[in-house]
Amino acid sequence: MATSIDIKYLLENTEEIAQSVLNRVFKNEMTYPINVNKIAENFDIPVYFQKLDDDLAGCFISETGKSAIAINSKDSIVRQRFTLAHELGHFISYKFQEKIGSIFDGRGVLASLGVDPEEIFANKFAAEILMPKKEFLEQMKKSNGDVNKVSEYFNVSKYAIEIRVKTTIGY
Repeated sequence: MATSIDIKYLLENTEEIAQSVLNRVFKNEMTYPINVNKIAENFDIPVYFQKLDDDLAGCFISETGKSAIAINSKDSIVRQRFTLAHELGHFISYKFQEKIGSIFDGRGVLASLGVDPEEIFANKFAAEILMPKKEFLEQMKKSNGDVNKVSEYFNVSKYAIEIRVKTTIGY
């Protein structure tokens, strides 16, 4: 990349960025639920599932040129999937912004408060990766808005569906 891109650009273009990642990894042949581990593999990022502190869902670690993600193995599968997608969002963000050096970014309680632009991007990116907008809207329509069916289809929590409804449909 010739020039770095700021977080404001990333926030304004999250849907397109996530879609380009999905196209790169799945070559327009996506099946649901999305295999988030395959995305990490595609970017050569090892993922470690291990017991972390209760207030830490996961973390992204990068040392110039090498990255890794740790996911709290004590969390539910749906939480682990969202956390992995969230941490991949940090990887993408830092790549676009050309941040280098030692980076440690943990997904803890503060990640969901919606105040830090990096955390907002990582959450939006995770939602777009796990529940791409077009497919999300189709599934909401097909299921008549049944949150249980849609969460099962995407293998995400009901809470993730409720947030996606608010941010995508607006109610």
